[in-house]
Amino acid sequence: MSKSSKTWTLRRVADHFTSIGLLLLIGFLAAHFGGFGEARYQGSFRVIDGDSLQLEEDRFRLEGIDAPEYRQTCGQSEAIWPCGKQAAGFLRNLMKDETIGCKGVGVDKYGRTLVRCSSPRLDVNREMVANGWAVAYGDYHEEERQSRTSRLGIWAGDFDMPKDWRDAHGDVIDTNADHGLLNNLLAKARMWTAALLNYFKE
Repeated sequence: MSKSSKTWTLRRVADHFTSIGLLLLIGFLAAHFGGFGEARYQGSFRVIDGDSLQLEEDRFRLEGIDAPEYRQTCGQSEAIWPCGKQAAGFLRNLMKDETIGCKGVGVDKYGRTLVRCSSPRLDVNREMVANGWAVAYGDYHEEERQSRTSRLGIWAGDFDMPKDWRDAHGDVIDTNADHGLLNNLLAKARMWTAALLNYFKE
């Protein structure tokens, strides 16, 4: 075998082991952070509406619920009231608890991090549904049944489901945001970075 052939063979072997190393690294990271369960956020959250938050440049959506849009109203004729603003106000009061932190569980199609927020004494997502200020959206169905029976929050009268209201008034979610692939990837990168930082702090 010539010297050039040996060099070529060695390079192929090196490339092979490099590929294996990368796959093992990806597997290790996926095992630790695949569900984004280690990405945690805490601080002075700004409430956008009944299920949306912002912390500095990061945008979040409460997972498992759907609340009225900020501009959405409920009721009919003379009994119309600003249920969207009231839902946001209820969430704002919950988020005043400085012990509340949010755990990332994914990313939605708008590039927002899906989170479950809680403190040692309450589950924010659950409280929004249990008090009638959001509907179940993949979770918290028993809480929705109870708040509907008790006619709490938006269940006190007539209202459009948030999704139906958005369909009728146009997609009003984060109208200033870039909804493209790049924004989605950046959101995921922020989650992985936070996860890695939390991991190495422990």
